[in-house]
Amino acid sequence: MYIASTPRGSRKLTSAAIDALDKNSQKYFNRLAHKLATDGYIDLDLDRVKLTDKGKRLLRDHYIFNISIPKGKWDGVWHIVSYDIPNDLTKQRVLFRLALKNIGFIKIQKSLMAIPYECKEEVAVIAKQLDVNKHVVYMNASELPGSKDLIKLFFG
Repeated sequence: MYIASTPRGSRKLTSAAIDALDKNSQKYFNRLAHKLATDGYIDLDLDRVKLTDKGKRLLRDHYIFNISIPKGKWDGVWHIVSYDIPNDLTKQRVLFRLALKNIGFIKIQKSLMAIPYECKEEVAVIAKQLDVNKHVVYMNASELPGSKDLIKLFFG
């Protein structure tokens, strides 16, 4: 299997799985690999594909936005995340907030979010992936001001 890296050159990629692809799939794979290399997400070396730093960031972002939490019966405990991520980490702060919203957190205050489901491990993974874990606190509370409104938002 060959992946075109320049108009005149090619790089060999050895993989039993790729060799087993039909011709249309191989063409698609070649175009995709070339596009990823051109866009700077991967480096195509002689016998292997290597993720660049840009590719690692893309993979990390994809990973954190595909985390989900099991939503069972509410046990009456609020799970709260507080974060104070510095301005020099603005991109990570935005990604962290969006990832929390993605798994179901609702904003209570500027850097305070709550959810009625246990998700300490998921929050820890997101914070670690974004390298902001030292700026994040996870807490539990049995009561919150305005909890009636939150209950309506979560449970209708």
